[in-house]
Amino acid sequence: MILECLLLSASLCPPEDPHVRAQEPSGRTYTLEASLEAKKGFEPLYEPPKRKKGLLSPPRFSREVLLGSLVLGAAQLSDGASTRSAQAGCARCYESDPLARALLGRQPTWPRMLLWGSAENIGASLLAERMRRSKHAYVRRTWFLPQFALAGYHAWATFHNSRQ
Repeated sequence: MILECLLLSASLCPPEDPHVRAQEPSGRTYTLEASLEAKKGFEPLYEPPKRKKGLLSPPRFSREVLLGSLVLGAAQLSDGASTRSAQAGCARCYESDPLARALLGRQPTWPRMLLWGSAENIGASLLAERMRRSKHAYVRRTWFLPQFALAGYHAWATFHNSRQ
């Protein structure tokens, strides 16, 4: 504090020596370089917590990724509704997609469809957000593909289910 007051008072009255910024009554002089070196040893009293970067850090989704997530969720919901209505009207109908059959079963139910659909949507959103912030330009240009490709697949499945 004293050093800052001395520097301020020295800046108001120019000293005889251009390198001397302040002089104590004891004869000790301070220069700008010496005051900067003195401040290097001090640590601030409080530093805000730094955001962790990595796979386990909490995600912060951009508006574009959230919009893609809403589109994908709507496509998944319409696919689930059309699957259930197709099953209700046909006793011999079953899930023909091998991956969906492994996760949802031969006759998909709403709890299983909501669980795996949510996992698919969150995974696609995380992938899209990581692609959006990639250091590679070609990856940044195609960040929207995971979400919209899955939304297109679910829209096709809705159309396929509605034709049965």
